[in-house]
Amino acid sequence: MGMSLGDLLTAVDDMPIDLLSDISEDCANELSALTKEGGPMDDMDIALTTLILQLSPEKKAEALHYLQYLANRQEG
Repeated sequence: MGMSLGDLLTAVDDMPIDLLSDISEDCANELSALTKEGGPMDDMDIALTTLILQLSPEKKAEALHYLQYLANRQEG
């Protein structure tokens, strides 16, 4: 028949891919279409979102804590 499941998984595992460039390029148009409270996302919102998407899970947690700190500080 064709390829076995094992052969297919081996072939796919060996394929070179660049996920970050795919995320940045493919999502740019989608991000620009997103809206936030008060209207469409501006360039700063898109830049922040793009940077956050590229972070490791550990760095995302750090960024979240820092952004929460900034938000709480601004309100107080």
